[in-house]
Amino acid sequence: MEYLITEDCSQVGVLPIDWPKFFERIPPGSEPAWLAEMARDARSVVLPGESRPALLEELKNVTPAERFELALTHIRKQAARVLAIDDADLPDPRRTLNELGFDSLTAVEFANRVGRSIGQHLKPAMLFDYPTLESLAGYVVREVLHLEFEAAASPAETIDDEDESRAQTAAEVAGMSEEEMDALVSQQLEQLQT
Repeated sequence: MEYLITEDCSQVGVLPIDWPKFFERIPPGSEPAWLAEMARDARSVVLPGESRPALLEELKNVTPAERFELALTHIRKQAARVLAIDDADLPDPRRTLNELGFDSLTAVEFANRVGRSIGQHLKPAMLFDYPTLESLAGYVVREVLHLEFEAAASPAETIDDEDESRAQTAAEVAGMSEEEMDALVSQQLEQLQT
């Protein structure tokens, strides 16, 4: 207050601002130059419930068979926080981020949260290339952190298998007559009713 009184300003505003939370929505390096030092200080603060690259350390200390599930669980929790969802109802890892409710602002916040947890800067644009939490977890572990993981089927294999199965089904349906499709639908309905 003393500083403000001694200044020759016609208008002054004083606001309570949570700077670490404010800078979550601004990608590092894109803040105005006059806020750069404040942004750096704010980003070095550990937010409640978070720690410095803890996920990276955890991933290094578990077996390759445990890495993917650990990364996926962490990424699902970060998505839940960004979307203001209770941890008890973590988002489905196979649904696309758009389906989960992500928009451009939440994508930036999400990328920043995940990036902080692994000690790396992640560009929000990568969410276009890895549009599900499952594919993102595989990308973070293998491509960003360069760690190997073992799983029954890696996310890429699962997606490839699903795409191949869908393409095969679509080809089969495209080759059916209307009568054959009606018979197939009737058969499927009967199976559901029993």
